[in-house]
Amino acid sequence: MILRGWQAADPQSDMQWGPVLVLALLFAIEALAFFHYAQREILWHQPEFYDQAVYLISSYQIEAGLRSGSLHDLVEGLSRQIDSALPLEGAGLAVIFGGDRLPRLFVNFAFFCLAQLVVFRTVQCLTGRSLYGIATVGLLLSQAFLFQPAGGMFDFRLDFTAACLFGVWLCSLLCAARHSLASGVAMTMLAAAVLLLHRFVVSIQMLPVLVLLTVACAASAVTYRTAQSWLRLRHAGLSLLLTFVMIGCYAAWKWAAISNYYVEGHLVGDEKIGRAHEMGLFMLFDHMMFYPRSIAQGQLGSNFMGLAAAGLVIAAAIASGSRRQTELIGLCASAAILPLAVLTVDVSKSMVVASVAALPMALGVCLICFSPGETRRTATVFTAMLFITGGGLTAAMRLAEPMFSNSRTELMAATALARDVGRQIAASGWQEPIYLSVDAMTSRVNVPAMTVLIREETGKLYNLQMALGARVDAFDQSSMEADLAQSHLLVTTPYAGAGPLPFDASMKAFRRAFEASLRQDFSPVGTYGEGAGKLTLYVRRTAPATAHQDVKG
Repeated sequence: MILRGWQAADPQSDMQWGPVLVLALLFAIEALAFFHYAQREILWHQPEFYDQAVYLISSYQIEAGLRSGSLHDLVEGLSRQIDSALPLEGAGLAVIFGGDRLPRLFVNFAFFCLAQLVVFRTVQCLTGRSLYGIATVGLLLSQAFLFQPAGGMFDFRLDFTAACLFGVWLCSLLCAARHSLASGVAMTMLAAAVLLLHRFVVSIQMLPVLVLLTVACAASAVTYRTAQSWLRLRHAGLSLLLTFVMIGCYAAWKWAAISNYYVEGHLVGDEKIGRAHEMGLFMLFDHMMFYPRSIAQGQLGSNFMGLAAAGLVIAAAIASGSRRQTELIGLCASAAILPLAVLTVDVSKSMVVASVAALPMALGVCLICFSPGETRRTATVFTAMLFITGGGLTAAMRLAEPMFSNSRTELMAATALARDVGRQIAASGWQEPIYLSVDAMTSRVNVPAMTVLIREETGKLYNLQMALGARVDAFDQSSMEADLAQSHLLVTTPYAGAGPLPFDASMKAFRRAFEASLRQDFSPVGTYGEGAGKLTLYVRRTAPATAHQDVKG
């Protein structure tokens, strides 16, 4: 877009029906693989992670409002989250095509197809070769985050769609120079608006990229004083201004939820420290290195790193003095590095959010490897074929692997537990909300995930809430007694009070009173799993306990 001296290459005539058919065939194969993998690995058990379960609940509530015409249910579902677009899209697909979790997961697949299409077209336009655009898609397929259990294509949370849409937004910047000022700004702002609606916090990460871009364009305009340099500056400055205004308006609209989650939870509250300690982060160096390690190991992976390194070595070896698109490569680098710097400032860390840098890195690598002025075409064609073959094989191997091979037994036990929770609720006639407590903080006792599974198997969306065990904070005994007193259901684990969180210390001190209440007020329903993963479900004695056979996994 943007910087001095770049002229977009005109596509060659080979960008006709051939590449379109190749992409169409690729998307068809991906769709078949997506549906097969979802049936085999995902749909038979409760959602594995808390975040996606929360968004699934919102989506089911929105779907109920759409089907019944209930404005209350629709508004309630939309207002549950800061970012409502993904649950709404999932609910819309479910209303149109039917089904429960599968149409919602298909939203992720649709955005990934959009990202592949936009990335292909961008690289094709910048290099003048369709083959290089397809090679970039191949390199994308080698990235590990696509198939990660948490934050991947089969996880209904915001991080995957945010990574795809951030890449689309970057492509709008890279290609804006091919358009007039009005159309270029409109294209960039459309991509920014869609990203904002899907993931507010990632939109804030756009601002440093636009600031750096505007500064670079201003320096270029002052230095060269050409009409083209001033046009680039106007585009960058206007994009920055409109993005800032758009983010400000959205933040004002959702300020209550944003303040509760990001300001109190991530900036001023104590929970962020507990979350950091849970991730093993105690020293400044650990915090600084968390996201570089995360992007290299979790989001990019060894296959991508190997392919990218091979391509860069070939590019360095065949460099013939042709001018590479260094300004655009720099823009890709800033779009990868600056979001990670913004994330590093937050004390609380997440293993999945670094995926926002994955597509910019793939684009940067391909713009280095496929210079439009490179005369040694044989070597660049070899690099392209390496990316296509390597990416295809990587995706095929990842889809052939079981997603939860190391935790399948625990997942089966947690799913059986959720089914029995649903049976107890149906048999009891309790007034909602219904409260469940647990004596340790564990992802295996995931109340939103239980709610989702019960909704998918019975069609009923209960208001099931966590009482004891809902927060990582330390509690006094009276607060813990109050949580336990309102609980209808109770789950015990073998490791109560043994964890590193403040709640675990509170639970250790509360253990004697907890066990006394357990004996006096609750009846056992069943056990699930074995050893350290063993869970036991209890029901308050005021309600009938239905028969259950223990599940060993």
